[in-house]
Amino acid sequence: MPQERNKLAVVRDPAAIKAATGYRAALSFRGFRHLVAASAVSTCGDWLYNTVLLVYIYERTRSSAWVAAATIARIAPEIVLGPIAGAVADRYGRKRVMIACDLGRAALMFGLTIVALSHAPVAFALAIAFAATAIGTPFLPTALAITPALVDEDALAPANSLLSVVDSTALALGPALGGLLVVVGSAGAAFAINGVSFVLSALLLTGVIVKGSARAEVNSLRDNVVEGVRAVRSSPAATTLLALIPPTSFVPGVSFVLFVVVADELLGTGSDGATFLYAAVGAGGMAGGALAARFTRTRRPAALVGGCTAVAGMSLAAFAVAPSAPVGYLVAGLLGAAIIVGEVVGTTVVQRVLPQDVLGRYFGIEGTVIYSSILVGCLVAPVLEDSLGLRVGLVVAGAVPVVVVLVLARRLATVDRTLPRYLDQSDPRISLFHTLPIFKGLPEVTLERLALSATEERVSGGTEVLREGALADSFYVVASGTLTVLSSGERGGQIAEVNTLCDGDYFGEIGLLEHLPRTATVKTDTECVLYRIDGRAFLDAVSQAPVISGALLGGVMTRLARTHPSYRPTTPPIGTARPAH
Repeated sequence: MPQERNKLAVVRDPAAIKAATGYRAALSFRGFRHLVAASAVSTCGDWLYNTVLLVYIYERTRSSAWVAAATIARIAPEIVLGPIAGAVADRYGRKRVMIACDLGRAALMFGLTIVALSHAPVAFALAIAFAATAIGTPFLPTALAITPALVDEDALAPANSLLSVVDSTALALGPALGGLLVVVGSAGAAFAINGVSFVLSALLLTGVIVKGSARAEVNSLRDNVVEGVRAVRSSPAATTLLALIPPTSFVPGVSFVLFVVVADELLGTGSDGATFLYAAVGAGGMAGGALAARFTRTRRPAALVGGCTAVAGMSLAAFAVAPSAPVGYLVAGLLGAAIIVGEVVGTTVVQRVLPQDVLGRYFGIEGTVIYSSILVGCLVAPVLEDSLGLRVGLVVAGAVPVVVVLVLARRLATVDRTLPRYLDQSDPRISLFHTLPIFKGLPEVTLERLALSATEERVSGGTEVLREGALADSFYVVASGTLTVLSSGERGGQIAEVNTLCDGDYFGEIGLLEHLPRTATVKTDTECVLYRIDGRAFLDAVSQAPVISGALLGGVMTRLARTHPSYRPTTPPIGTARPAH
């Protein structure tokens, strides 16, 4: 596909940068504002549609089997296509993927409107529901993967929190709007409104401004899926947090089925009281989302996510002993809050520790795990109730997440011991890279990842680190020591000393940025400690800055003037937005 050129990524009032906090910090980025608005519109439409579809299917068939079939049609694509959807999110321009998802779903919703108004066979509605979910599967992993490219590091956690609050709010409002439309209007009108919501979402997404790029190599989808799985498996933090997804998602799967029985038999509100339990879960999610950003800077995020998983399980078990409906609603709220806090903290950590070009695949895999676990919970719940009784069944189901967390406790502790270097910049490489003006404007998460990818090399005095004319494949930062730069110049004359490097200097960028052989030889004068960065990683990181650093461009021009004065750099001038690579 042709490469998409992006505008400046960070579009906000510089005076507001220091003043903005929490949600204000995230919403100060124009691109993220558009993403939130699009997500709010389409998610609310989705929940409206989900409710109306089930009512429509039941009214047409009077069969719970058809309702179950509709539920499977909506969930199955998420389970089967998650990894592929993640590969699509990473392989193609993420903004275009989301717009395509919205427009495809809009067309299908308008088709479903025709089916409803014409009283066509119900099987057509199920087929369209399946296709709509399949086409929309890449949307959520793409949105989560693109978020770090829309905001800076300080706003990443509030951004994730806000997306969760939007989702929880849609869960509370969407079904209510759907029910109102069924009463005063028709299913066809609801489906049409959902189609319009997708069109509006697509229009809002056109205003999303993406900095840099994070695309996977243009290989086959199968190869991209395999590479994504390998990348996830290579990260202990990502694999451990992913292992907490099944027990966490198992809980809402069980609650979806048993809340009706809990409301009727344990809380004494009748089966209709289940709607208040669902609403309480949504309200708790909204509250948890509002608080979640405050927890993302903890030094033990993995333990916090594990604790949230355990709390969700204990909340489910607590319904067995809830003495009244108000207590039950409080427990439901706690359950919703625990799930959302764990989700936001875990998502933020994963966005920081995994390369951006595999984030879509991670969240695609996560989506498959989530929906599979929810489905398992739905299937297990009636079995537990029938075989153990409601109270014991709730306790057993709630114990599952607690047991999993206890089993993973050592791994969670190990992850937390390695994460502080990402969270508090205690690693000396991060501290050094923060002082380098050439990386000014680089997203915080990108700078940290670049620094932590550097390999420390101790080089004795008199060693040739770079040779003039050699292939440019690495970038170097000087942690300590002195080096001499020698060059024969562009005409191949006598070798002469052209520069001296010491602590905090860097070299090797010209050949990488200009795609040239090495323009000089760099030799150590004393024993040196160098940080070496792979050339591709360096270029990928620099491409994510909204503009080329003035210090970096100035250094290139100054150094070329010493060795190749007639050469004109191809690096874009200051203030020019970089195209996506």
